[in-house]
Amino acid sequence: MEDGVVESTDAGLTWHQLGDMPLNYRFINDIEVDTKGTIYAGTDKGLFTFTPNTTSVEGDDHLKLASVWAYPTPVDDQLTVRVNNVNLISGRPTLTMVSIYGQQVRDLSASVTQAAGRQEFNIQTSDLPEGVYLLVLAHSRATMTSKIMVRR
Repeated sequence: MEDGVVESTDAGLTWHQLGDMPLNYRFINDIEVDTKGTIYAGTDKGLFTFTPNTTSVEGDDHLKLASVWAYPTPVDDQLTVRVNNVNLISGRPTLTMVSIYGQQVRDLSASVTQAAGRQEFNIQTSDLPEGVYLLVLAHSRATMTSKIMVRR
């Protein structure tokens, strides 16, 4: 949060701030990159956009990220899960819900398809105890997580 949006071009060895986006001290709910390289960040203070200065953006799928996100949180009975850009993942990704203690609560992998763009589906949470859970989207090259809270 203190550094705004950062990127790494060497598999996470070093990180640098991405442009002059006013995202310091903002809670980022979702981030997406379109085919022209424009970055969209949904935050607690609205939607921000930024277009980096680059010459090799057109048609470059490497600028898109696979991600997982869920709302509303805290949730009571029904959670909407959003998975972006699964078509960019090679192989079959897994999507699981785990407790904060690392115990798998649900396997949601069957709900994820290799379709392009954004996928959304709902899951019932009324049978889960109150607490913090993680949605974990994993594949051969990376793991993405999204934190959710179940509250009664």
